Amino acid sequence: MRDQTQKLEKEPNPAIKDALQAFQTKLASLLGGSVGFFTPPSDEVTLTRVNGQANNLYAQLWPVDAAPTYSQTEAMGKIEHDAAGVIERWNEFKASDLPAFNRQLHDAHLAEIRLESNLSHAEPQTDEE
Repeated sequence: MRDQTQKLEKEPNPAIKDALQAFQTKLASLLGGSVGFFTPPSDEVTLTRVNGQANNLYAQLWPVDAAPTYSQTEAMGKIEHDAAGVIERWNEFKASDLPAFNRQLHDAHLAEIRLESNLSHAEPQTDEE
């Protein structure tokens, strides 16, 4: 979606520019920014943040042949709670904001934003064991 919206940034129509800015702002608040080693963690619950937290916890649990610690169990509960909230916000975004923005694009005779992804080019995700 980010790639598709970036292509629209060159659109000269002021109404589309304003709608695009609002759409991108809301999308960024859901997805979060790019995460790097030097990037401070976001205080806002985003899909990127929840994914990173789940990955970190999984990395702690996977190689250990023991039950999760109390703090790991607590962290999982927090991650599940945060994930439920951000996924609910994402679903609302897809059900209302995306169709509304696509109507504006359609009315301006521009290509609509599509959610399909092309995962066929991605490397297969398998465990080495």
